[in-house]
Order: sequence, then C-alpha cells, then structure tokens
Amino acid sequence: MATPPVTVPELLTQQQRTTLLIDALRGYQVGFNTSAYSTMGFLVVAAGWLVTSSDARSFLMVHPGVVNAGIGAMVLGSLAFVVVAFRVYRLSARIAKSLEVMPGTQGVYEHYRITAVGVCAYLVALGAVVTLILSILLAIRENASQVQRTDVLWRCLTLVRADAPKTARRSTRR
Repeated sequence: MATPPVTVPELLTQQQRTTLLIDALRGYQVGFNTSAYSTMGFLVVAAGWLVTSSDARSFLMVHPGVVNAGIGAMVLGSLAFVVVAFRVYRLSARIAKSLEVMPGTQGVYEHYRITAVGVCAYLVALGAVVTLILSILLAIRENASQVQRTDVLWRCLTLVRADAPKTARRSTRR
C-alpha cells in the first residue's frame, strides 16, 4: 500500500513557516540592497573616472570599439537590473502577502518588505547615473569621430600642399 504524499503544511509548523518566510523576505531585502548599492557605487566611480581622467578619455577616443562595448554593456546591464529589481519586488510582495494572513506576524516583517516606491526611486537614481555615463561615452565617441575626420582632412591638406608643384608654391610667395 502506497503512502499518501506529504504536504508542506504537515512538514512545517506555523512558527516554522513564519520564520522561513521572514528569513526569505529579509534575504531578498539584503540581497537587493547590497546589489543596488554596489552597482550604484561602481557606476558613480566609473562616471567620476570618465570625467576626471584625461588618460581614460584619450584611450577611449583611440579605441571606439571599447566605447561601443561600454555603451552596449550599460544598456543591457541596466535593462537586466530593471527586470531583476521588479522580479525581486514581486517575490517580496508575495511573501509579505502570505505573512499578512498569518497570526502574530503584524509588525514583524513589514520593514523587510521591498516596496514599489523604493524600487522605483532606486531605478530613477540608477537611470540618472547611467544617463550621465552614456552621455559621456557618446560625447567621447562623437568627439573621436570629429577628431578622426579633422585628422584625415588635415592629412589631405598637408599632402596637397606637399605635392603642389614648386612653381606654384613660388608664385604664391611673391
């Protein structure tokens, strides 16, 4: 005779379920905050480096592929972070909803919940820093292409002057 499947409520007591859900909520909050602040800190340092380091800007002007890769990484990384942030927010909301109906949990878990306002405020701040970095990278890319065009134009003018017949050069000196 087969034994009936064991359901989750039979495995965990009410207190164990509550503790498990609060720990999960706490873990999501800690993970989100750590990731959010680490990402923001890294981006602020990167923006500062781009603004203050002429060597970095010179390097990037000479290597447009690195600039394009940076732009792509910023866009894709930001989109991925938005998706993950809203996923974590939804998971946090689901856990909080489960805890709401459990007796004795009111006032215990609320400060661990990740709020929509908190996620949106962080994403606005992230968007501002990403926009700053993208603006810097796009300016470097545009400046590099202008420098390259000017350099090519200057080389062409120099070649024309060097290839001009000597008689033509003498006649302009008179």
